[in-house]
Amino acid sequence: MTPLVSIVMPAYDSASYIRQAIDSCLAQTHQAIELIVIDDGSSDDTVAIVQSYGDAIRLIQQSNQGPAIARNTGITNANGAFIQFCDSDDVLHPEKVARSLVVLQSHPDVALVYTLMQAISNDGAVITERDPEPLDHYFETTALFCKILNHIGSPLQTSTLLVRKSALEAVGMYRADVDQRCAEDWDLLLRLADQYPIMGIHDVLTYYRMRSDSLSRDALLMAQGRLQTTQYARDYPSRRACYSDAAYNQFEAGRWHQLAMIHWRNGDAPSARRYFWKAIGLTSQGRIGRVLAILTSIVLSSKHYESLMARRATS
Repeated sequence: MTPLVSIVMPAYDSASYIRQAIDSCLAQTHQAIELIVIDDGSSDDTVAIVQSYGDAIRLIQQSNQGPAIARNTGITNANGAFIQFCDSDDVLHPEKVARSLVVLQSHPDVALVYTLMQAISNDGAVITERDPEPLDHYFETTALFCKILNHIGSPLQTSTLLVRKSALEAVGMYRADVDQRCAEDWDLLLRLADQYPIMGIHDVLTYYRMRSDSLSRDALLMAQGRLQTTQYARDYPSRRACYSDAAYNQFEAGRWHQLAMIHWRNGDAPSARRYFWKAIGLTSQGRIGRVLAILTSIVLSSKHYESLMARRATS
């Protein structure tokens, strides 16, 4: 039997782009698909556009809870044994599902398959000055946990993924945390890579829209999400193949330090001091510890901070 693939598309105020995303899903050469759009509390014409396709799309509406919980809604309601993700501003190549499915059917132990992605502009034109992602070295091996952990966020964009529904359910799907609206894709990918082999297709079969208003542009939210994901990953069995406990302390300290620097640049000295101390508490020895101690001593100096703010105000 031809396997049913469920395409899960979360949407929030996506009227400007969602029609192109939907059309790319409905144009898949693998025709045994169902497209599930989860409207996450949109206030624009997103719902009306989806409804204009009639029975070709299953529409589920919910209050705004973020893309992770919206994707969980789609996964839970999916009838297919395989889940293809597609964000509402992305575009799938017509053979994306078919070629990804061949890999999973040929490798029953593999949980997910990903592809190269190419960036496109707001109007859908390919951004030729950007190389396709992920980098070539992610295709060297199926044992990718350590490489994914060492990346700053997820190296695999969500719309590139075709995943077995059973694997998603086994790892608990996305974390149902309305406060973690950034890095949730990295967290899920790490949990899947911790338990299963994953494979990639070295061809561009996904197109990722580069939008200036994207949630991923919020540096503070991203830093908070990456820190939280790093803390979760400490307890994953595969982590010990990448880092000892002491080395992981330094790894996590780097996330605290990054968060502190963002607060410092934003003029929030109390938060910057608090997060610098978190970093120092994790790594007080070695070169990284000494560097963090020096930076902390600068930030903790209220006179230095006040003079810095005064110079900014007069510049």
